Amino acid sequence: MKRITAFFVFCLLLLMGCQPTPAVETVPPKDFDALIEKAQANPAPVLVTLMPETEGLSAPAAETAERFQTEFYGNSESFHVVVDAEVIQPEGPFPILEVSPGDFDDESAQPFFDVLTEGYTLYTAGELETKASLEKQISEMQQFIDDGLPGYDGPAGKKKEEIKHWKKELEKLKQRYLTAPDEPGTPSTRVQLTWREPAKYDTQIAGSFMVQSADKKQIFQVRTNATGAHGKRKFNSKQAVVMFCNEAALPENVIHAFYQSDAIEDRDAIPAGSGLRFTPREAQNQAEALMKRLGLTDFAVKDVRLAHAPEGADGLIGVPCCLYSVSFVRMVNGIPVIRPTNESSSGNEAEPRPSWTYETLSMTFHDADLYGFAYGGPLVLGKTLVEDAQLMSFDAIMERFDQMVRMKYEGMMADPGWGGIRSMEVRVDRIELTLERVIQPDNIDGGLLVPVWSFYGSILCTRPEDSFNHAYDPTVPFLTLNAVDGTLIDPMKGY
Repeated sequence: MKRITAFFVFCLLLLMGCQPTPAVETVPPKDFDALIEKAQANPAPVLVTLMPETEGLSAPAAETAERFQTEFYGNSESFHVVVDAEVIQPEGPFPILEVSPGDFDDESAQPFFDVLTEGYTLYTAGELETKASLEKQISEMQQFIDDGLPGYDGPAGKKKEEIKHWKKELEKLKQRYLTAPDEPGTPSTRVQLTWREPAKYDTQIAGSFMVQSADKKQIFQVRTNATGAHGKRKFNSKQAVVMFCNEAALPENVIHAFYQSDAIEDRDAIPAGSGLRFTPREAQNQAEALMKRLGLTDFAVKDVRLAHAPEGADGLIGVPCCLYSVSFVRMVNGIPVIRPTNESSSGNEAEPRPSWTYETLSMTFHDADLYGFAYGGPLVLGKTLVEDAQLMSFDAIMERFDQMVRMKYEGMMADPGWGGIRSMEVRVDRIELTLERVIQPDNIDGGLLVPVWSFYGSILCTRPEDSFNHAYDPTVPFLTLNAVDGTLIDPMKGY
């Protein structure tokens, strides 16, 4: 059976990014001082009201303050925007506060190790190197050499040198076999990060810890913030993460490719055809109980989805299997802090840039059993700069949306890089007031949490040969506006 390694497929499910956006500069640099000054005006309530009829914008037909409806066209009827959206806004107050990237060291990662690996015996790679494991490596390498290095695509004249290299590696394995024990060594009980210098022209993991069970059914890993360089330019990348995968939670002979997820309508009913015995609500309860044990009290459940392999996926052999994916979001004053994409990167577009991952926390369950856990990009909350920010009126925000959605997306239709889009229909089904982390250009060492309005839905694009949904992930906003000054926030840049 061909398997996709569960640990890394699980990471893909939790940390997938978005499609590229057109190369149009729509985001002015943010002046944090000016933003704070504007936010410190006397706070006023943010009321969702009906927008007046304006040229090119039809009068909305919302019946309640919790829903907003309108539609308009761009320069031609081929660009059509339809807003029929639930409007979600917490009561507030809406603060602005300093944040910095968190990290995991031996001490802070230890509670995750203790709770997540309870009942399992895990080893470092060195402690797992036994005669049996080395015999397998020796056999596989010998076969690789005997078969003439299948997959080698280098110069034919250098193949002999490559074979000589692998023969030397084979001899090293044989020497290690002579002194290897018959059984695994001492199990790990403490997190001990190992460190290494990054390569000159690359970003490397600076600190890491990884252990696994003897049968490789359970894997626990910690990665810390990285340092890197490009030529003479050095930078840090903020990418700390703790992950755990428990392959023993799955039945035998299943497909390990849970990178598609579907919305769940009823959390108290088992999804039809899922093969699961527990309800989504029971999975959510287990996840919340685990959060308490980990001491993560400033989070709330964001969503519960059904994760599975896509139908007809090539190269996947086995029995289909479903999981419940439970995602969490940090809460500040009862306001969620959203993750608009995987990470933001500052610096020059022409060279590798430092990045700062957005905070994310998710778990997956197969019935009562935890299959995966990932907590990345932990935020450290700092000084509150504004207790209750003065926000733009909802009417003004929707006027800005009118301008920004045209600027950001209508230009795609004229960009040949998108394959000649003939028509585009933007549909908004949810508008939410939340907090989001923003940074100064060329700086990922700290930022601010600011109130933002996020727009969710679909962007249906039609080309001569096909059609596609540009906003393919319904959990990620396709447009975000600063609720204080109305400027567009680019999640990939972080400002």
